[in-house]
Amino acid sequence: MFDDGRPLGAVEHLYRLLDDAGGARFAVVARLRGPADPERLRGALVGLRERHPLLGCRVDRRGGALAFRRSGVPETPLTLPEPEGWPDGVLNELARPLDVGRGPLLRARLAASEPDSSTITLTFDHCAADGRAASRAAIELFDAMISEAISSTDPVGSFESLQPSLETFLPARTKGLRGLLRYWALQTRRSLGHLLRGPPRRLRADARAPWWDHRPGLAALELDRDQTGRLLRTARRRGTTIHGALCAAQLRAVAGESGRRRRLMLSHPADLRGRGVPEDAGGLQISGLDTLHRVGPDTEQWPLAQAVRRDLDRALDRGEGRWTLPVIAAACRRLAGLLGARRTARVMSLAAPYATTVSNLGDLGGSDQGPLTDLRFAFCPPPPFLFGSIASTWAGRLAWTFCWREPAVSAERGQRLADRSLALLLESLDKG
Repeated sequence: MFDDGRPLGAVEHLYRLLDDAGGARFAVVARLRGPADPERLRGALVGLRERHPLLGCRVDRRGGALAFRRSGVPETPLTLPEPEGWPDGVLNELARPLDVGRGPLLRARLAASEPDSSTITLTFDHCAADGRAASRAAIELFDAMISEAISSTDPVGSFESLQPSLETFLPARTKGLRGLLRYWALQTRRSLGHLLRGPPRRLRADARAPWWDHRPGLAALELDRDQTGRLLRTARRRGTTIHGALCAAQLRAVAGESGRRRRLMLSHPADLRGRGVPEDAGGLQISGLDTLHRVGPDTEQWPLAQAVRRDLDRALDRGEGRWTLPVIAAACRRLAGLLGARRTARVMSLAAPYATTVSNLGDLGGSDQGPLTDLRFAFCPPPPFLFGSIASTWAGRLAWTFCWREPAVSAERGQRLADRSLALLLESLDKG
């Protein structure tokens, strides 16, 4: 069906647009015991491209439409810098665009981070993978590095087809003009309800600069095993989720800056696997959902966390995840054809004034008994986002990485919001 590629779907087009306007890259960062062999990593990258064909593609315009192409794509780039700490390495990666027109849509960085460990950073173009697909690909890569079965001359898998786009799996009622009208009706009801309770407030910017001149900032925080266990037990007792708890703490930190109650909107990723999309689907299979909350200095942690979970459950039950991002993506694709990527991103920032997002995509769990001792995510917030965080767990610990766009959010402020979010979360946990 796809002998040389396929056209990008609407959601893949949206991430391509966001990357053109200011960056939509993300990275999976893994720490391994001992030194890693670069040649074995190169061989494992060959096998990874065979099992996940989108990662070995380029994006070009042929016949007037953007499409994934496999022909003429060079080998996956591997950078071997001097020893470095992982925050420095991942910031260097997020600051550099991927050459998507030449391909591939993934690159790797291998550095010695400590005398007895190595750090591998995999940087993905978001139109080819989401957090779930990337974490699965990363774990496969590390398994291949320690397996004798994988080498550059004996790759596993086939190049028979490319993963269909997200829209292929969605119900017909979400597509075309009828889907757009249904979505408008849904959003009109939600927007009127929001406006009656008060419009959402933007995250205040420290400085103005064009999105394409922004730099990524990062703060890497972590909960140890005891704290992670207490978080999980407390969330269960209070009738919410880890995701809800993280969202609540971050909202309270942002609202606390103003010293008064504010209407703040969160954007949540919605993994559509199992909701009409095959569980093992690779590529980009996520949508987005928004929740709006009134938060002030006296807002309590767990009622807010419960509200986040309740609003998300209601939205998922109504099937909003299947509407939101695909329909927005289709509209933005047409708008970009008229205005261009940067003007379209500016319009989006007017229509979507929220500025924080929390993600908990990716496979949770893992063990520190093997060579892999840590796995976490980092991302470059795309327009119109300025500040957000992403969480993952490995070997019983929770990594909470905050990312922002400088100079709109200064390094000092980004670190302060991150530290305050963690402090508010920890002080709210039950003792046992």
